Amino acid sequence: MNNIWEPIINIIREYSKNNKNHSVEKIFALQQSLQPYLDKYDFIKTEKLPYGRYLVHKDIDNDFNIQIDVFSENYTGQIHCHETWGILHVFRGFLFVEDWEELSNNKFRMRSGSILNPGSSQTFCPPVSDWHKVSSSNSKYQVISMHIYGNGFNIDKGIYLDSEYNRKEGKRSNFKEIDSINRILKNKIFSDLTNIYLGQKN
Repeated sequence: MNNIWEPIINIIREYSKNNKNHSVEKIFALQQSLQPYLDKYDFIKTEKLPYGRYLVHKDIDNDFNIQIDVFSENYTGQIHCHETWGILHVFRGFLFVEDWEELSNNKFRMRSGSILNPGSSQTFCPPVSDWHKVSSSNSKYQVISMHIYGNGFNIDKGIYLDSEYNRKEGKRSNFKEIDSINRILKNKIFSDLTNIYLGQKN
């Protein structure tokens, strides 16, 4: 296994090949199948990374892409959506997620709020609303998370709401070099992931 992210990529690729119609239940099942692998990515808590987006994989047919987000301290994002299915997984730190829903006349309200701790995930899939907002302000450690997005996701531009809840389109930040992420992963992850992956394929 040359690519440390290979088991994650292969599982999602297999899912995308066999599923053209998606549902919350299917995406949740996909997340469950990824969990044994995601649990093995153990980040060193004392080392900080430059905040931003790191591209793990972009599917050649745009069926899915995988990125890692490193959040700045006390980060609070805008309400936004992705218009496709997705999985959010937290490796390090705590991420507060507000889920919002759109009402009539361009009005929005917060539907729920949750805290994702290390090792926890959240899934979403249309037609269920995926308008949401994330914050790292309550995290003792720098937040590092994986974001998996389905077919049609635009990696360059995003949709968000301004302070008056008007829809806006904005340019996403550029990706940073993934090698700096790979470097801080503990060495034992290679053998652990290989053993799990080969064991499940046999």
